[in-house]
Amino acid sequence: MDADSYPRLFSPLRLGRLELANRFVVPALTTNFGDLGGQVTDEVCGYLGRRGAGGFGLVVCENFGVQAGAKALPRMLMAHEDRYIPGMARLAAAVKQGGAPVLAQINHPGRQTKSKFTGHELVAPSAIPCPINREMPRALDLDEIPDTVRKDLVIVFLKHMDQVLDRALFKRSRNGGNGRHARKNGQAAEPRRRSPASKRH
Repeated sequence: MDADSYPRLFSPLRLGRLELANRFVVPALTTNFGDLGGQVTDEVCGYLGRRGAGGFGLVVCENFGVQAGAKALPRMLMAHEDRYIPGMARLAAAVKQGGAPVLAQINHPGRQTKSKFTGHELVAPSAIPCPINREMPRALDLDEIPDTVRKDLVIVFLKHMDQVLDRALFKRSRNGGNGRHARKNGQAAEPRRRSPASKRH
């Protein structure tokens, strides 16, 4: 593979405020290299730092949890408190040292986790368990959803996380894929109350 055969793939790309040297991207991949407290480790920095030095146009880090209850895996990286900022900054610096911009993926797994990982009750739009984890979440009440969306998810994702990631020198990407909480409850800033006839799950 060379630039003559694939000129567009090897060409620069402007992505928002980012200038990418090429269109090769390291996607967000779960490594399980974080510690059990959700902190960045030398293993995470080494893993992504080597990819930053490998010529990629962009490196995307794995999920960072946005709340204490947003831990999908025991060694998932967390970012919901300021105490995580030094480790996140160290990770961003390790990737950027190799010449690649770095983007952090932020996430709330909703029902796609286990309370033994989070230490918190699972909540979701409906009391339907994840088919993999099989733990029943508590269904959010209709009256509860607007506050959860505005005061919990949206503010955490857009306000607090912007501040945290800016201080750690990261760009950011929200993971709203699959059945995650941000996708289920965060698509609209003002969820509409459905009529009883339309309340189907």
